[in-house]
Amino acid sequence: RKQKFEIPLIIGGKEIWTKERREMRIPHDKNHVLGQYCLAGPEEVKLAIDSALKVNFLLSPVRTLY
Repeated sequence: RKQKFEIPLIIGGKEIWTKERREMRIPHDKNHVLGQYCLAGPEEVKLAIDSALKVNFLLSPVRTLY
């Protein structure tokens, strides 16, 4: 119970650490904090969208122009 976890964003297969964080708690014990996870801001959201579009373009049997 003493170990705290820190969870990064995973975008394009890479770990992204942000300063903005939120606590993770156990649903049945709201007093027990498991750790923190990173929140995405506008920059990380754009990076995730660009990464998803790139993967879609590479894996799609039909090529579309973006």
